[in-house]
Parts: sequence; C-alpha cells; structure tokens
Amino acid sequence: MVDVGTYQYYLVPNDRNGVPDYTHRVLDDRQRSWSLVSHQPQPSPKSQPESEPNPQTPVSSTLSPTAAVNTEQLQPDIPHPASSSLEPNSNSTLFVNANTLTASEIPTGTPVSGEILTREMTPQPEPHSLDEKPVPVAEALTEAIEHKEKQTLEKEIYNEGIEVTGQNAVENKGALSVTTSNQNSPAVTVSDGATLILKGTQDKLVTVTTSGNTSPGLVASGTGTEMTADKIHVTTNGEDSEGIKSEDGANIVITSSKISGKGAGFSGLLSEGDANLTGNNLTIESNGKDGRGIKASRGAQVNLEDSTVTGTGEYFSGVWSHGEKTHLEGKNITITLNDKNSTGVKAYRGAKVDMTGSHINGKEDNFSGLSAYQDKTNLTGSNIHIESKGKNGRGVSAGTGAQVTIKNDSSISGEGEDFVGLFAEKEKTNLKSNKTTIKVKDKNGRGVQVSNGAQVTVEEDTISGDAENFVGLLAEGDKSHLKANKTTIKVKNKNGRGVQASDEAQIVIEESKITGEGEAEDFVGLLAEGNNTKLTGDKVEIEISNQNSRGLKAVDGAEIDIKRSTITGTGNDFLGILAEGDKTNLTGNNVEIQVNAEGGTGVLAQNEANVVIHDSKIAGKGENFVGLVADQENTNLKGKRLTVDLKGANGKGISAVSGAQVKIEKSKIIGAEKGFLGLSAKGDKTNLKGNNLTIESNGQSGNGLEVASGARMMINDSDITGTGGDFSGVLAYHDINFEGKNLNIKVAGADGKGVNAYKDAKIYIEGSTIIGTEENFTGLSASQDNTQLEVNKTTIESQAKNGKGVTATSGAQVSIEDSSITSEGEKFLGLSAYLENTHLMGNKINMTLKGKNGTGVDVQNGGKTTINNSTLIGEEDHFLGLSAYGEDSTLTVNNLTMNAKGKNSKAVEVDKDARVNIQNRSVITTEGASSPAMQLKQKGRLNINDSDIKTTGENSAIFYVAPGKSQQKSVAGMTGDY
Repeated sequence: MVDVGTYQYYLVPNDRNGVPDYTHRVLDDRQRSWSLVSHQPQPSPKSQPESEPNPQTPVSSTLSPTAAVNTEQLQPDIPHPASSSLEPNSNSTLFVNANTLTASEIPTGTPVSGEILTREMTPQPEPHSLDEKPVPVAEALTEAIEHKEKQTLEKEIYNEGIEVTGQNAVENKGALSVTTSNQNSPAVTVSDGATLILKGTQDKLVTVTTSGNTSPGLVASGTGTEMTADKIHVTTNGEDSEGIKSEDGANIVITSSKISGKGAGFSGLLSEGDANLTGNNLTIESNGKDGRGIKASRGAQVNLEDSTVTGTGEYFSGVWSHGEKTHLEGKNITITLNDKNSTGVKAYRGAKVDMTGSHINGKEDNFSGLSAYQDKTNLTGSNIHIESKGKNGRGVSAGTGAQVTIKNDSSISGEGEDFVGLFAEKEKTNLKSNKTTIKVKDKNGRGVQVSNGAQVTVEEDTISGDAENFVGLLAEGDKSHLKANKTTIKVKNKNGRGVQASDEAQIVIEESKITGEGEAEDFVGLLAEGNNTKLTGDKVEIEISNQNSRGLKAVDGAEIDIKRSTITGTGNDFLGILAEGDKTNLTGNNVEIQVNAEGGTGVLAQNEANVVIHDSKIAGKGENFVGLVADQENTNLKGKRLTVDLKGANGKGISAVSGAQVKIEKSKIIGAEKGFLGLSAKGDKTNLKGNNLTIESNGQSGNGLEVASGARMMINDSDITGTGGDFSGVLAYHDINFEGKNLNIKVAGADGKGVNAYKDAKIYIEGSTIIGTEENFTGLSASQDNTQLEVNKTTIESQAKNGKGVTATSGAQVSIEDSSITSEGEKFLGLSAYLENTHLMGNKINMTLKGKNGTGVDVQNGGKTTINNSTLIGEEDHFLGLSAYGEDSTLTVNNLTMNAKGKNSKAVEVDKDARVNIQNRSVITTEGASSPAMQLKQKGRLNINDSDIKTTGENSAIFYVAPGKSQQKSVAGMTGDY
C-alpha cells in the first residue's frame, strides 16, 4: 500500500503488460510491472426485473472494474489536462468515472489519477467499413476527466465494451465498433447520470456486438442517465440478451437503427424500473425462441414509431409490457412473427399499451396479435391491422380483468382453422371494438368470442366468415356479456352462426345486419342456447340465402328478445324464428319475417318453448310455407297485431299441433294461392284461441280455420273470407271441439262452405254471419256419427244458385236456434238431414228463399228433422216448403209459419214411406197458382194436428195425392180444432 496525501493506493501486479498470451506470463516479481489501485466504493447491485410467464436469465448491466493507474503519471509536475482524447490501445474497455479528482482538489505535490479499467480480452474482428480502410484501435485513457466535461470517442474499435458512469458526457466521432465476447458483458454501459451519444452514418457505421449469454448491446441505468443513438446496428449472439436496455430511471432515445438477436430469450428493446426509452425508424429482428421485440416493465415508459419488428422462433412477442405504471406507445409499427406460439403485442399485470397505425402479421399456428391479461392492464389499438395465417390464431385476446380497445378502421384477418378475431375471457375483462373489420377465411372460426364472464362491446364493425362452422359473435359462460351496435356480419359457408349466446351468457345486438350467403346451409342468424342465456336484438337485419337455415333460434331454456328487426330467407326450408325446449322464451315485437323459397316457416315453437310475437309481419312466397307453428304439449305461442301473408300454394298461416297452446289476437292472415289454411289446430290437448282476426283466402281449395284430431279451437270476433273455389271457412273433423262467436264468414268462390264438420267433430257457432256469394255454397255442413253442430243467433245467406243453408248427414247431430237463413239464388236448400241417425233440430229460425226452385227443409233416407217456432217463406215459383223422402225419414214442425208465394209451389211433399208431422199451431199457406198445400206420393205419411192449412191461388188444392201404383198408398190424417 502507498499513501499519497489523503489517498491510499494498492500495488496490483499487471502480468499481461507486454505479454502476448498466458503462456508467456512473467511470474518473477522482479520482472513484473505494477499498477496502483485507489480505494473506491463499488457500485451497488441493481434490482432484478419482475418475472414474466417465460422467465429468462437476468441480465446484469453493472461492471465491477478494478481500476488501474500508471505509476509514471503520479508525478507532481504533470498538469491536469483540460480535455482528454481516447488513445489507441488494443484489448481495452473504456471506463469513465466522475469520482476522479479535479486539479483544484489536489494538494501541491500530489499526483492526479485518471482511472482506466483493463481486463483480459479476446481480440475481435474489425468492423466492416465502406471504404475498407484499416481501422485504428483505441488505447487506454490515462487522463482524468473533469466533472460534466464532454468526452469524444475519436477511435473506432472497442473490443471489450465501453462503460460510462457519473456525470460525464461521451459521444463518438465517426465510425465505431464496440464488442464483447464474455457472458454477462454488455457492450456499452452508461450509468449514474452519465450521457452517451452515438451517431452513425451510411459510410461511418456504428456497430455494437455481444457474443456471450445475458450480454446486452447498450445499457443505460440510473436516474439522470441518458443515451442517444442514431443509425447504429446492434447485434447480440448469446441467449437472454437485450439489444437496447434502459433501467432504473435512465432515458434512451434511439433512431434509424437496427437491433438483432440470434439467441433464445432476446429482447430488442428493454425498458424497466421507471426508465424511458424512445425509438423511431428502427428495425428489430429476433432469431431465437422466447424472444421479445420491445419489452417494458416495472413502470417504464416506452415510445416507438415507424419501426419494424420481426421474430423467427417460437414463443416470440413483438411488444411485451407488464407492471403497473408501465406505459408503451407504438405508432406505425410493423410486427412480423414467423414461427408458432407467438404474440404481436402482449400486456399484463397492469401495464398500459397504446398501438396506432400498426401492422401485425403471424405466419404460423397459435398466433395472437394483441394480448392483454390481468387487472388494471389497458391495451388500445387504433388503426391496427392484424393478419394470422396459421391454425388456432387470435387477433386480439383479453383476459383476467384486462381492458382492451380496438378502434379507428382497424382490421383483423385469419386464414387458418379455428381462428378468433377478438377473444375475451374471465370476469372484469372488458374489450371494446369500433370500426374494425374482421375476416375469418378458414373453418371453425370466430369473429368475436366472449367467455367466462368477460364484457365485450363491438360497434360499427364488419365481421365475415368464408368457411364452415363460423360464428360471427359468440358469448358463452355465466356473466359473459357481449353488445354489438351497427355491426355487419357475413357468413358464406354451411353450419355458420351470425350471433351465438350459450351457457348463461348475455348478448345485446342493435342496428346491425347479419347475412348468410353462398354455401351457407344450416346457417343461424341469432342463436341462444342454455338456461339463463339471453339474447336481445333491436333493429337487426338478417338475410339468409341458402337452405335449411334459421333466422333466430332459442333452445334449451334460453331467452331471445327481438324487436324492430327484419328476417329474410331465400333458401328452401328456411325458418325465420325457432324456439324449442323447456323454459325457452322468445319474444318478438315489430319483427318482419320474409321467406321467399319453398317449404319455409316464419315462427316455430316446440318442445315446451314459449313464444310471444306482437306487432309483426310474416310473409312467405314459396309453396308449403307456414307462418307460425306451435308443436307439442306445454308449448305456448302468442301473437297480437300480426300480419301473416302467404303468396305460395299450400301455405298455412298459423298451426298448433300435438298439444301446443296458441293464442292469436288482432291479427290478419292472408293466402293468395291454392290450398291455403289460415289457422290450424291438430292433436290431442292442442288448443288454439283467436280473437279479432281477419283471414283471407284468395286461392282454390282454401280453408280459413282447421281443427282436427282431438284439438280445440275458439275463435271470436273475427272475419274469414275465401274468394277461391272450394273454400271452407271452418273445417273441423276427428273428435274435436270448435267454438266460434261473432264470426263473419264470407265464401266468395264456388263450391264453398261456411262451416264443414265431420267425423266426431263438435262445433258451436254463435252470433255469426255466414255468406256465400257463388254457386253451390253451403253455410253449415255436418256429417258422420257423433258429429255435433250447434248454431245460435247466426245468419246464413246464399247469394247464388244451388246453395244450401244447413246440411246434416250420415249420423250427424245439428241444432240451430235463433238464426236466419236467406237465399237469393235458384235451387237453394235451407235445411237438410240425410241418412239414418242423422238429426237436425231448428228453433226460432227465419228462413227466406228468394230464388226459384228452392226448398225450405228436406229430409231423406232415414234422417230426422224437427223445426219449432220458425218461419219459412218462399218468394219465387216452384218453391217446396217441407220435403220428406224415404223410409224412416221424419220431419216434424211445431208452430211453423210457412208461406209459399210463387206459382207451381208446394208447401209439403211426402214420399217413399217418409213421415211429416205438422202440429202445434202451425200455419201453412200457398199463394201462387197451381200450388197445392200438401202432396202425398208413394206411401207418404202426413199428420196434421192443431194447425191451419191454406191455399189462396188458382188451381191449388189443400191435399193432392199424386198418381202411382195401386198398391202404394199414402195416408193423411188431421186432428185438433185449430
């Protein structure tokens, strides 16, 4: 030890002084050279960076040099230089320390010490120069540097790095090459408030190269430390190394430079611990696995613009940021990921990342464009463009509480299978997208996917899927919530879904359009499935062009609420709305459904689902279309203020089957072609109720109402009109119950029927009007055993020839009371009962026949008819009031008033063993000429009791027995004193 004033120096042998290698080391102390080392405090170790999901070996930027002083400089007559230049010396590391004494601090006669760190080094190759001239190598600096004085690097090569500390400012002049070859050896280190400026030009390159593991290119650390670099090229060849590193409050600005790493775990730019790093016009390349293009952590602030980042190696991240108060901004950045399992931008643990005007390209499987996870993490992408070419890619991924925003004409494209454009999972996670275009080009893709409680909002987005099994918007899991507004979704292949909510998720979609086109078989526009799952749509437009598709589908206890929306299908077997499953609920308001192909259905509720449709329009142009259908027990369908318009043949307006319950109010059902059916109810326990309905059938063979096979139907206050031939207002058969009150049935086509009941049907009609305007009209028809037709306070009017008021046949039972029957056409038949076990009873009937050749009541072949307290008027010629024909046919009238006004008329005709009973104050009158009151034919039986028979016309007899065979005799009897 040597004392110099108040300083102590230690002699340290320098065995490499003038020795070419270790084999020539001088071991004899007398032949050794010696250096004095001053007593100085060593730098404190830096804190380690926060760990990441794939931890890398920590990089140390702090050297622990042994300072050497040349003893020849310890002379009192050597002046302190005003400035120093770096002299060439091969195998050297420059170390500048602000603790060096200034001249004013040294007592007279005390030598001044400039400090230079020397180490054992491996020579490095000279940098490539444009002019290929020999490059000088820096020698060790021996002069001291004054506090805050500017230092210039005059020479070009430093083979074992540069370290600048303290308050010094250092910059290069011209070309520069700095290298290190050992592990844990940064090429350039700046710390403790020092400043370093590196500037390169096209013909004067600045290159920084490290070869060992955990060896950064440039490191700046400590508050107040600054590094500026322009047009430099940094290369690290070892693993777990950084190209540029700022830490613990340091500030780095780097522009127009290239940073590349060849080893695993490389980070192009690293900033951590409240440090600042700014980059512009950079090219960053990583060629090993687990690399990072830009990495920020522990409160660092990073700003990068107009740069490219390329990663070749698995698990690469272009931008990686974590930790609260960490903020990374990227503008006009192009990130290319050439290997699988890579991420363009990753933020987590509370970091904030803002990316603007950037492009991210992933070329292999398991790519993620933007990724943000954990609470307080915030990632924003504006005008971002993401492309994924491998399988299982994700454009944007957010989870475990992160906040992500994508906006301003961003685009996301995926070409591989199972790609997801936007993905969010876990509670408190929030992802927002605005004016973003998402394109999914391969099968099993998702435009937007929300899982396990995340919250996602998309607005003014365009989402398209070109391959099978695509879903535009998908939300699944309890508390997951997805809201879409002014968004367009296009699907071009089979088994696609526009929007899907599953497993208790919630979706709201507004002012949006969903299109299924091209090969989109089995497409569903909106799908909700599972208990407590809810999907709400408002002002949604759905257009589907291919077959076997669905506009809306709610299943397995899910709920859909749709309003002010349109659903259009042009493919065969299209279904506008489907609801199925116990506890499934679907509500529609102001919905318009248009089906333009064959075999379609507007609304289908089945398997115990509940459907309510109000203020909506359902239209079908193809054959066999059904407007609304409810199927199976405990299924409920309700509709109010509906318009159902069917323009194709064999369509059905509303159908209830197999035990379903349907209620329709204040609605209009129209069929334009043949085979139309307005309302239909079939199957045991099926129940259909209608109120204030308008039903119009304009084609041949239509039916206003059909009830069959054990069903029950109740229709009140409704209008039913058929303009085509062979129309039936009500068709009822096979063990059913039908009740109609205040019905207006108009049959405007030939061969039509107001009510047609047969095969065990039970019909009740009250307060109704039934009108036929064309020939062969029948007001009420009942046939077959156990068929029951009861009519009360009903008006039947036939306006054309060959009409019938009420017919009963083949065992039917008919009762008509307080009703009127009027005809204007020829050959009208008011009441008729045919065949055995057929019974027709009338009470308080007013019947007026205004056409020729009309018949009031006709009973044949065993039928039974009783008319009480009624009136029967025939106004034209050839009128026949009461007619009975055939064995066991019986016609009984009580208190009947009958008037035959036309000529050649008959009040009563009995033939072929039939029986007619006129009794209880009946009054029968014929007024026309040649109009007998009673005519008996072969074996006819006529009984008159307490009645009045009159004829007032010329050549009109009270009784007239027609000529016949002598053995066939008719019998007439009259009793009473009326």
